[in-house]
Amino acid sequence: MLKRYWRHLLFFLFVTGFLISAPLVVLHTAGYRYQFGSGKIVQTGILNVNSFPKGALIYLDGKLQKERTPAVIDNLLPGSHHVRVAKPAYSTWEKTLEIRSRESTFISNIVLFLDQSPQ
Repeated sequence: MLKRYWRHLLFFLFVTGFLISAPLVVLHTAGYRYQFGSGKIVQTGILNVNSFPKGALIYLDGKLQKERTPAVIDNLLPGSHHVRVAKPAYSTWEKTLEIRSRESTFISNIVLFLDQSPQ
């Protein structure tokens, strides 16, 4: 009798855990995130960065990203983000951009100029 009780309890816990976690996984995969500042669930935005020359480092809100230009950075919370594009021996480009929910923001035509004249 006691074994049967624990089996039913364990089954109920697994079913409850599945019913809670499955929708959360689906929403996370669809790009929904919890925004702590507003206390709401929002859909994320996308940032597409392209520069000349290619292979420049991308800093987003002061944090170095894994990707180098050209790059697509997804799952960004909506709001204002500071973007800096830099490459050694080249001038740095930076700007504060507004990322919107369910939209792609494109930064193209970034031209990084050499810091020094060629020898």
